[in-house]
Amino acid sequence: MSGGTSAGMTTVEAPGLPADWFNGWLAAIGVTVMAEGVKLSWSEDPVPHALFHVPEGLRLEERLATRLSDREWIDSDPIARHLDGYPEFPRKVSLETYRARAKLEREQKTGTLAASVSDTNPDADPADLEHGPLDVPMPRGETLWERAKRCQESLSRFPDLVGRVRQTLLGEAERLPLAGLGFDAKRTPSGVLEASSPHVDPVVELMCFAALRLFPAHTGARGRGGVLGRGWTGSSRRQGSFIYVTWRIPLDCWGIDAFLDVVWSTRERLTRRFGRFLSPVKFEVVPYKTSGSSDVTSAFFTRARAEGS
Repeated sequence: MSGGTSAGMTTVEAPGLPADWFNGWLAAIGVTVMAEGVKLSWSEDPVPHALFHVPEGLRLEERLATRLSDREWIDSDPIARHLDGYPEFPRKVSLETYRARAKLEREQKTGTLAASVSDTNPDADPADLEHGPLDVPMPRGETLWERAKRCQESLSRFPDLVGRVRQTLLGEAERLPLAGLGFDAKRTPSGVLEASSPHVDPVVELMCFAALRLFPAHTGARGRGGVLGRGWTGSSRRQGSFIYVTWRIPLDCWGIDAFLDVVWSTRERLTRRFGRFLSPVKFEVVPYKTSGSSDVTSAFFTRARAEGS
């Protein structure tokens, strides 16, 4: 899995995190959040996969395993359902609850509260704030935090978590019967898995959870209404609402943050302005289309997008 070295860095290939899988793309970004100093670029393959540039002496799988198993990381998160001294954080979040948790968010700088719900829509019900696209509805009012917590608890099944992380990066990891964060298209049983219930890789799901800090929710432009997410041009139920790219140059999480900002603000001039930095393929998220008002199934599928579109 390890590649070459350059300027004090070792390259770790992760074919298990391909760019044409939305969760794989998010998880790769999440790795740079969880492991400080690690940079991400993408391979030159027809379907790019993640390449991690790791400072010499840092064992990437061990660093990720330590972070993944850290209960304090999840239990103290600003969107934890129950926190001492704070009101409960259920699926329906009131403005009062949001304000109380926002203080903690500013202290911890996790970004998960901003990705979960937004208080920026003046038309929102103050007793039920709108959720961002990456905090999808789930049965029984289960919260985003509860899904992440269940994924972390499932890691106890792996006595060798470092080895399990390595399997994830290589694309050799087994999936467990979990719903995950709720938007992995590969988790759905019909037509994708030979199973009667959703299955996910909990390591990938937790990496995606770490990446949420780069994708806060916000109010749509005038005339569009509602709450969007960073990089989204429409609601999470609208086809083609999120277009993303891969890049050839190694970037840490804050470099990725800045680069995506520029890319999304000049989307129509991508090739002319950033062609030498970008991989040749762009990807488009195609959200699952509900079959009725009671359908809470969610999934973000990915397809290649033609250049210039």
